[in-house]
Amino acid sequence: MRILRWMCNKTRLDKIRNDNIKKRVGLETIIERMVENILMSVEHVERRHLDYVVRRVDHMNDTLITR
Repeated sequence: MRILRWMCNKTRLDKIRNDNIKKRVGLETIIERMVENILMSVEHVERRHLDYVVRRVDHMNDTLITR
């Protein structure tokens, strides 16, 4: 946070919340990054060939749910 405040030319005496400083700099929250990484891994599995083990299990789950 010290570096982020320095980048914005602010100090702790300015009493600006950390969330506001992070938004100004454009820093993503950890949760947003985790969700983005999970979605990227799901897309990677969906691009695999249909004979791939994970794709077969996913297809089996889809057929069981629709019954």
